[in-house]
Amino acid sequence: MHVISSDVIYKGKWLTLRKDQIIKADGVHGIYEVIERKDIVAVIPKESEFFYMVEQYRHAVKARSLEFPGGFIDALESPLQAAKRELKEEIGVQAKNIKLLNTIWVVSGYSTQKLHIFLAENLTHAAQKLDDTEGDLKIKKFTIEEIERLIKTGIIKNSPTIATFAMYTIFLRANRKHVV
Repeated sequence: MHVISSDVIYKGKWLTLRKDQIIKADGVHGIYEVIERKDIVAVIPKESEFFYMVEQYRHAVKARSLEFPGGFIDALESPLQAAKRELKEEIGVQAKNIKLLNTIWVVSGYSTQKLHIFLAENLTHAAQKLDDTEGDLKIKKFTIEEIERLIKTGIIKNSPTIATFAMYTIFLRANRKHVV
């Protein structure tokens, strides 16, 4: 595929929209509209058999959303640094053990954004440091079975959260196979 032109259509605080005119390998011309967004992190804070999640209002869907803590990776920040920051900001914990499980594309059909998924264990509690968009954030604790039920019944609808949970269950299953 060859890009003939790439033009920024819109640039806002949270995203940039660009229009790419391309020629595919078979000679067919096409147009792709691409959303550029900063990469994000999602963190699975695990304490014993419980997992912390946050519930907050999401304007785009005009509803409250139950999610794992997470957010944008700031400039000059690594995904690991962002994961640690988001844990402290949103639920007021620090993790002695934090591990990257995987990095995935959020919506590969039209967005450049990647999601870095972390597991955080051995938590110590500290003060929350919410930013100005998180004033209505509520912290909740669930077991793995409760999270599964919330996904199955459509209570949890946030796709990065569902993908993050799926990655955790894959990780958990893989580790069980290696236990002798």
